[in-house]
Formats: sequence, structure tokens, C-alpha cells
Amino acid sequence: MRAGSILVTPDHSRPEGRGALAAYAYQQIRDQLIYCHYQGGERLVLRPLAAALGLSPTPVREALLRLISEQALELDDRNTACVPVTAREVFLEIHGVRGDLEERITRELATHVTADEIAVMRAKHHDFILAYEAGSHMRRRWPMWFFTARRHGFRGVCLRSG
Repeated sequence: MRAGSILVTPDHSRPEGRGALAAYAYQQIRDQLIYCHYQGGERLVLRPLAAALGLSPTPVREALLRLISEQALELDDRNTACVPVTAREVFLEIHGVRGDLEERITRELATHVTADEIAVMRAKHHDFILAYEAGSHMRRRWPMWFFTARRHGFRGVCLRSG
């Protein structure tokens, strides 16, 4: 779902209660930041963001303030949360470090993956390629689908290897 320039993935397991709602808002916004659904300099306006999340402004405000305190967001001159603009040099450094880290993690995790898990990953990859080539609805959403599957796949392997 897109509200203005805000992309929100619906999550029907939304918790109840004020603290839980702020945590839910935090996780939703954080995920969107991690998976690059916002551009550098984009303003995250409280009321449209709250409406897109299906929440009142209070828990969303708490989530934004937490992300600002973690330096994941900045405040502009109007006290509106904004996505920081990353300098090219910083981006290239982060990209290089992330590539090195992902390679190292992949090598480590590869020693813990079973043949059955490899077969499941191959089947999912095959289905994904077929859907992509067929122009399926997945094609329009592949980055979020891919990153979400990747995150859960790595998490499952990490838990077993731990």
C-alpha cells in the first residue's frame, strides 16, 4: 500500500496496546528504511504516515522519535522527520563493508545448511524466476519480497547454526 510517498506493507498481526503499537510502528518504518523504500531527504510526515500504518499519530510519533534518537532519521528545520542523505563516499564504504560481511556470513552459514533446505531454496528461486519472467504481480514487488524472504531465510539458518 502507498500513502503519498509512503510505502507500507500491511501486517495483519498488528499488536494491541500503546507500547505495542509504538513498537509495531517502529518496526514497520525501520523495515522500510532498511529496504530503501524512502529516498534520502524524503520527509516522513506524521499524519499521512500514521494513516498509512492504520494507527493514531501518538505511537507513530514515538517510533519516529526513537528512530531519530538512533540517528536513522533526522529532523528538518520544521521538526519533521526526514531520511538522511548519504554522501557517495559513505555509501561506497557501507556497500563495501556490507559486501564483505555478507560474503563471510554466507560462507559460515553454508556449512550449516542441510540438503533439504538447499532443495527448498532452489524450488523457491525457480518459482520466483518463473513468476518474474511471466510478469507476475511479484515482479512489481520483487525487492520487498526478495529481501523479506532473504531475511527470514538467513534468520532460520542463523538460529540453527548458533
